[in-house]
Amino acid sequence: MHEALFKEYFEGARDIGDLDVLMDIARSAGLDPEEFRFETLIGRYASLVDQTTSTARAKGVTSTPTMIFDDRFVLTGAQDIETYRSVLERLGAIPRYPI
Repeated sequence: MHEALFKEYFEGARDIGDLDVLMDIARSAGLDPEEFRFETLIGRYASLVDQTTSTARAKGVTSTPTMIFDDRFVLTGAQDIETYRSVLERLGAIPRYPI
């Protein structure tokens, strides 16, 4: 759903604030659009969104994109691939697809 939302907003210039548009995107992402509508209208995940926003603010996040790795590394703004590679190496990550 995240990928579908980003694609439709940035590439499709769709209004993701419109519930009918959201239902259409949910359908295309393989979700039940009526269930999605119900969950949205009752605010099922509102507290999770609020909690995530609060956590981000507590960590000093003031802009997007911001990536937090293992609660130790914070990257703000667009970064090149080498910056991400460096952080992941410091964390001991093993590449799935070595270059």
